[in-house]
Amino acid sequence: MQPPGARIYSGEFTHVVISPGSGTPENDSDFAGSRRVVEAATNIPLLGVCLGHQGLAALAGSRVTRAPEPRHGFVSQITRSGEGIFTGLPQGFNAVLCSPQARWRCRCCRE
Repeated sequence: MQPPGARIYSGEFTHVVISPGSGTPENDSDFAGSRRVVEAATNIPLLGVCLGHQGLAALAGSRVTRAPEPRHGFVSQITRSGEGIFTGLPQGFNAVLCSPQARWRCRCCRE
């Protein structure tokens, strides 16, 4: 079995999605394998979903902290930059947080 990241180094992939999971990006038993993949993917576009997104934020130097209360299934107002995956979306649209891990938030994103 190849270690996480080995196939990334080989150039086999053009894009990587770091998927959801339980736990926190600071806990090696929750995120160490994904961390090695992210570190290997220096020139590959990455998309993090839930724990994957938290991990990308943490690896970029953001603080990921527990929200005061779970926000699963709540409608939130989204403000956007208009770039990347948000191109063409209206400013101030509503979205539903629908992950059991939605109780986590990226501190840099709430300001």
